[in-house]
Amino acid sequence: MHPDLDPAKFKKRECVASEANPNPTPIIIACDETGSMGRYAEQLIKHDLGVVMKKIYDRKPVPDPQIMAVALGDAYFDSSPIQATQFEASIAIAKQVENFYLEGGGGSNQGESYPLAWILAAYKTKCDSIRQRKGRGFLFTIGDECPLPKITKDQIRKFLDLEAQCDMDARILLDAVQKDWRVFHLIVKPVCSQPVVDTWKEWLGQNAIVINDTTKLAEGIVSLIQLVKSGDPDEVVGSWSGVSEVRDIVLQAAGR
Repeated sequence: MHPDLDPAKFKKRECVASEANPNPTPIIIACDETGSMGRYAEQLIKHDLGVVMKKIYDRKPVPDPQIMAVALGDAYFDSSPIQATQFEASIAIAKQVENFYLEGGGGSNQGESYPLAWILAAYKTKCDSIRQRKGRGFLFTIGDECPLPKITKDQIRKFLDLEAQCDMDARILLDAVQKDWRVFHLIVKPVCSQPVVDTWKEWLGQNAIVINDTTKLAEGIVSLIQLVKSGDPDEVVGSWSGVSEVRDIVLQAAGR
């Protein structure tokens, strides 16, 4: 793991106002890079993530979007189960993404450590829109397995350099994080040996979205942000010309 991307080595990632970005909106996009994702993990992180970022910067579904990219693994088996860039307001973030270590690990424990991204958002970010304007950021995890139900206090200390009095129940953590972040999980190529869709739907309801066409990931993420801001599914779908996958994604999120 590149030391600049190691959450155990930095105190906070900041999404703060500046002259160029007076109303920054924090967006975290966290991608599963474990072995079950196969070649798609590299495609997703090294290519598709850049397309997502460009779409967000070009369309600006929220004021002054600032993006943090995260690579996720399995805290029980991997040496580097979480890596995180700075928040960036331009495609320059792609240079940091190139430094992600794609460990390709994971294990046979029927899930991955997606909740690490929630802990990162809750305890290792400083966001003006949340602290000063009482807004909420956007947090997307992307992967093919179930979320592991617990993050141990030893894992929290080792991988995030945070002290916890006890292990963290992921469901309780999720409830707390959702006060400041709109949390989504995008399900891609779900593994057949786990109840992936049912579990994520139980945890996140309509914010658990199945992405059937992974080439439309960028449009999917932007459309979900648009839907939160506008509240009108038809308006969001109509803003995309000839992208049928967007309709499916938006209707899932709208509960239709």
